[in-house]
Amino acid sequence: MSNKDAYLSQLKALLPSGTAFSQQSGTVLESVLSVFAAEFAKVETKSLDLIREADPRTTIELLLDWEAEAGLPDTCIGSDGTLQERRDLLLQRLTSRGGQAVDFFIEVASLLGYLITIEEHRPFVCGKSKCGDTSGGATTDDLKIRYHWTITVPNARLTNFKTGVSRCGESLGKFTQASDLLCVFNRIKPAHTVMHLNYEGV
Repeated sequence: MSNKDAYLSQLKALLPSGTAFSQQSGTVLESVLSVFAAEFAKVETKSLDLIREADPRTTIELLLDWEAEAGLPDTCIGSDGTLQERRDLLLQRLTSRGGQAVDFFIEVASLLGYLITIEEHRPFVCGKSKCGDTSGGATTDDLKIRYHWTITVPNARLTNFKTGVSRCGESLGKFTQASDLLCVFNRIKPAHTVMHLNYEGV
């Protein structure tokens, strides 16, 4: 029995007794009660949808409201992402606590779809460094090399189509350059540091 039929049955059961309020099928009264039953069924369905919409990982109809609450769309990434990408970015924005450690930046990159490595540079120091050690390739002529770090992106970001998550009409796979990653990193990195990009596999 559908929700509409269940509500219709309940409405009929609540009718007063007597010939004026016939509970037989095909009557004008049943047609009137069917309209109310259909609306009650819609309200119930929508109320159950709120459980899904209350979670940013599964929201569909309230995605724009969630994004507005989180300050999205992001100026670095734009608003043309797939449903899956938008949800991932929303979740990252809502759960991020910030940080300066390498692990924090690697986690942010993974949520944006990048598997990266980060190398922090340090100057050559007599007594600590060994013969053949370099500063890591970043170009600077003083001790400020310690404020430089290099991001290595091994390949282009690929977002695969996922059944049940992606929408009809979206590409089966989407490649994206790392400009969005650099924009986000430039915004959240310590201000005194300098980033370098090493992009491989393109």
